[in-house]
Amino acid sequence: MRSSASLMALALASLSAFACTEPAPTGSGPVPPGSSSGSPLSLSSAPLASGPIVVRGSSGFFPFFVFDPRRGMVAIHIARDAFAFCGEPFTIFRPGQFQDVFTPADELLVQELFRAEGAFVTIYAWAGQNILETDDILCAFLLNQPRLARGTAHLVNTDNDLNAGSREAPIRADAFGFTAEGIVELTGGGRAHYSGFSRAVFFPPDQVKVASGISLTPLP
Repeated sequence: MRSSASLMALALASLSAFACTEPAPTGSGPVPPGSSSGSPLSLSSAPLASGPIVVRGSSGFFPFFVFDPRRGMVAIHIARDAFAFCGEPFTIFRPGQFQDVFTPADELLVQELFRAEGAFVTIYAWAGQNILETDDILCAFLLNQPRLARGTAHLVNTDNDLNAGSREAPIRADAFGFTAEGIVELTGGGRAHYSGFSRAVFFPPDQVKVASGISLTPLP
C-alpha cells in the first residue's frame, strides 16, 4: 500500500485506491519442459527463478476520481448507482474484476490490473477546491453541486508496482492510474461520449509526473 502522504500529494490529480477481497491463488509459473505434475522435478530441470503467481477475484471499489483543472471538471466513478458512502440509498451494485500478479523471486513486487464494466460515473463542474479534505466536504460536494452529466463507463486501472510505497528503495519507476470511457446523459439534455484518464509515475527518489483529463463530446 502507498503511504497516505503519497496519496494526498496526488489527491487532486489521481485517486486510484480500491478495496479487494483475499482470494486464493489460481495459477503459478509454467512447469519446466519435459516434466509433468505427477513426477518430481530434478534440480537440473528446475527454473532459475520462480514464476509469477496470479490471483484473480471480484470486489467493490472505492471511488476513482479524474480532476481536470483546465476544463474545470471532475468525474467520480463508483460501483453503485448512488453515493452510498454519503447516505444515499442504492439499488444496483456492480463489482469490478481484479488480477494481481505476484513475483515470488521478489515478494514485494505486485502488478495489478483492475476492470469495472458499467461503473457509474458522474461529472461535475469544479473550481479547483480540495473536495477530498474531509468526508463531509466530499459528500456535500457530491450531493449538492449541480451535475453536468451522469452515466456508465468501462474503467481499466493498472499498477506496475502495487507495493512501491511500502519500501524505502523502490525497485523501479512506479506507474499507476486508469482510463474510463462510456456514454452519459447530459443534465442540459442529450447524450455525450465521455472519456477520462488519470495517470501518475513516481521516479526514485522523489520525482513524480501526473497527467489527467476529461472529454465530453455531444452525440447527435
